[in-house]
Amino acid sequence: MEGFVVIILFLTIGLFWLIPLVLLIKSDRTSGGTKLLWLLVFLFISWFAWLAYIFLVPKNQPVKKFANTQ
Repeated sequence: MEGFVVIILFLTIGLFWLIPLVLLIKSDRTSGGTKLLWLLVFLFISWFAWLAYIFLVPKNQPVKKFANTQ
């Protein structure tokens, strides 16, 4: 029974570690080398890097298209 509890504990911890990683990969706030750098930081520092990413990386602002005036 103790083995089952340990397995459930590890799966729960793994899930909580995996969620920010998936969110970081799917995010469109950064791309290319910047995203790779954030992924590496996340892998080495984990949750603190994800929180720093959320608070420090600006959201992409939508580009306003102006009417073509000639």
